[in-house]
Amino acid sequence: MKMRYCIGFFLGIFMFLSVLGIGYQLSYQYMQSQHLPEQVKAEVEEEPELSVKTEGEAVKNEGYYLMGLNDYVVVYLYDKQTIYEYTNIRMDTLPEELQGELQTGKYVETIEELFGFLENYSS
Repeated sequence: MKMRYCIGFFLGIFMFLSVLGIGYQLSYQYMQSQHLPEQVKAEVEEEPELSVKTEGEAVKNEGYYLMGLNDYVVVYLYDKQTIYEYTNIRMDTLPEELQGELQTGKYVETIEELFGFLENYSS
């Protein structure tokens, strides 16, 4: 008889804990679904606008210029005045044709192209 009471007792505790866990999980999911639209809306508002406007203006990255400075290659922003990054690439290690391009400024449109150039010519 004692064995039946023990089994019933543990079965009752197991059922109680199961109901408690399921209730917690359902309330947690409900609260997440209530706050999700606000979080998504806030994330969308934080992203910069990168699309074409109806008036014909487009917002995009202006690109980079690679130029020589004190016998090293330096990356400038699109205005050719603001330094974006100093490199350890010496001008005299580059091919002569490329050295000529860097004297006037070699234009690179995307960051991927920039990193590709830097990977190719850095030691």
